[in-house]
Amino acid sequence: MLVTSSLVAVRGLMRSFQTPLGFQPDGAAVIGYDLLLAGYDATQGPLFEKRALEQVAHLPGVESAAYSSSVPLSIDQSNTSVYSESTTDFRPRNSFRASHYHVSQGYFHTAGTKLLAGREFTLEDDGKSPRVAVVNRTFARRVVGTADAVGRLFRLGPNDVAQIVGVVEDGKYETMTETPKAVFFDSILQNYSRTIVLMARTRRPEFEMAGEMRQALSRLDPNLAVYGVGGLRQMLGLVYLPMHAAVITLGAFGVLALMLAITGIYGLSAYTVSRRAREIGIRIAIGARPAQVLGSVFGRIGKLVAAGAIAGLALGFAGARVLASIVYQASSRDPVVIVAAVFS
Repeated sequence: MLVTSSLVAVRGLMRSFQTPLGFQPDGAAVIGYDLLLAGYDATQGPLFEKRALEQVAHLPGVESAAYSSSVPLSIDQSNTSVYSESTTDFRPRNSFRASHYHVSQGYFHTAGTKLLAGREFTLEDDGKSPRVAVVNRTFARRVVGTADAVGRLFRLGPNDVAQIVGVVEDGKYETMTETPKAVFFDSILQNYSRTIVLMARTRRPEFEMAGEMRQALSRLDPNLAVYGVGGLRQMLGLVYLPMHAAVITLGAFGVLALMLAITGIYGLSAYTVSRRAREIGIRIAIGARPAQVLGSVFGRIGKLVAAGAIAGLALGFAGARVLASIVYQASSRDPVVIVAAVFS
């Protein structure tokens, strides 16, 4: 059971590095800050955000830059209730739960999120223009009822309507083990956010670029307190922490289980041979072949080992259900896991 669990955890961790996240963390440098703590209000904040974006966009090695209220798989997540365009009864039972982010122009290009239809936000999507949103594919299908959602409307309340101008790919937003969920993005110029994550896409070392971004912000406001300075993948380290912990812990127990199994089987075999030494000698003396002698000695041990392997696999199947809430796509039905566990 321990060997199976450790193999399941390792395979799940390997898959987690290959699964589509809905964005590309590698090559993205980020820096976070809180405008309210820095003394900016809803009037001054957007002006500072614009200046900060211009400063970062002109740094050497920056391919594109954008900012948002948060990023997927980070600690700071927001959820709200949305309604279909035709809804007139705004009770909770008629709503859809959706995550949402406030993002700037160029966010999806900078984050590496694929735009499937429509367009990204522009500078014209500000407080003077009608409210617009970009949604993911799951949102389009659940709330709007079709993947062809560009131009359609949805509601956030009786008098709050947003028009969909783009559809992006699905991704992971809160945990690696979550099922596809509805998500929409709105223009940060239409929905002010005090918390900001400034992101730059670069081919330079991410930590080096993040340091230059910090210096650029310091030139604009020396008193601005920043956090989360570094690469986007580093910022998402807490997401992978449970999986890493599971792999390390179960891996150690798996190795210990193998050592105990090897020691136990060897000790049992040695004891059996020593107790049947005279019988083995007689069998050889009357002409028994080596294969017959080995079959006689180790047949019962082999049955015990086989029974233990079957019981261990059955418990491993049950344990994988628990691991599924921690390790991405944990499955003891993986042929590689089954074969490796049996031969171990």
